[in-house]
Amino acid sequence: MRICSFLPSATEIVYALGLRDQLYGVTFECDYPVDARHKPKVVRSLFEHIDPPLSSGEISQIIGQRLQEGLGIYEVDLETLQAAEPDLLLSQAICEVCAISSRQVTECSLRLAKTPQILSLDPQYIGDVLNDIRRVAAATGTGARGEEIVADLQARITAVAARAAQATTRPRVLHLEWAEPVMCGGHWVPEMIDMAGGINCFGDKETGSYRLDWDAVLESQPEMIILMLCGYTAQRALEDIPILAAKP
Repeated sequence: MRICSFLPSATEIVYALGLRDQLYGVTFECDYPVDARHKPKVVRSLFEHIDPPLSSGEISQIIGQRLQEGLGIYEVDLETLQAAEPDLLLSQAICEVCAISSRQVTECSLRLAKTPQILSLDPQYIGDVLNDIRRVAAATGTGARGEEIVADLQARITAVAARAAQATTRPRVLHLEWAEPVMCGGHWVPEMIDMAGGINCFGDKETGSYRLDWDAVLESQPEMIILMLCGYTAQRALEDIPILAAKP
């Protein structure tokens, strides 16, 4: 089977299932395992080669304008995708900002010599993340390995929840997915905070991320702030700390 992945998490699933040699295309953001960095890139970002790099505020402004105009921020390298001759495409439809959408992937697939299967990974809860591993495993004939991975992850999740349940305190947690404007995480992120023993200041597992008013942040009195900026490395996320530190 020949696989192309259009989001980093799908790439990690493919590797975990032992399908390294069947992966013929990844995204510009796929950097784990390290071997993924050497795979052909089937998708590019509007911001990939801009120098000097834009600030978080500038990125937000451009994204907002392009989405308002009905334009995306990702582009499929059709020539590379055609050369890959994929049987399976792994994509997502949760967010057109976080990764290229299943809609764009589907449109590009129509220009291939053979029609591949398209599997969209759209988890809302942590359980859905585990189920997506099963879905990829089923599509690639690695069901047994998929069940092993899920069992191991579920055991780790259960262990964390059990330890957290014994805690005598539950800190108020502000998890930030973007710094300018300030946005909180959504979907499985609030669920993880709750399972790990925290109290969400903002965010709901029934909804995606959304913009926060700083006055509301102050009123929420967070005891812990988790900076988890979308698409950024830890090093790049640290550069946005002054943006937050300058606020009341």
